[in-house]
Amino acid sequence: LIGTYNNYKEGNKIDNVISGQSLSIIISYYSNFSQIKNVIIGLVITNSLGQFLAVLNNKMSNFDFKILPGKGEIKCVIKKLPLMSGIHFLNVNLNVNGTKEDYIEAAKRFYVDNADYYSSGYPNAHNRQGIYIDQEWMSY
Repeated sequence: LIGTYNNYKEGNKIDNVISGQSLSIIISYYSNFSQIKNVIIGLVITNSLGQFLAVLNNKMSNFDFKILPGKGEIKCVIKKLPLMSGIHFLNVNLNVNGTKEDYIEAAKRFYVDNADYYSSGYPNAHNRQGIYIDQEWMSY
């Protein structure tokens, strides 16, 4: 793995991450081979205390990378980032053709800015690190 970074906006890298907005995680990679097969990327998001919050995985989410060129980028898109504000870390795990090829703990440190995730006018996430869960409420 060469590196990880956050959002693109009109081709430019953006460093700030905001709850409720989309996030693209781009992973640059390089291999000594002209192509790599059966690639599985696992991304673990932890909070500032190193506690597990979420896992992103191309195979778990049914996106198979059977054959990739030896050099390139892989992008994972989170349509609505559910993380509450604070410092977070991204651990990266790479498996190629059934073999663990790379693992980088805290490959990326990033800060999530507080926002009104539900657009309710009541963000209520001060001094908490966790995730938002989309929900619906009703009475009978």
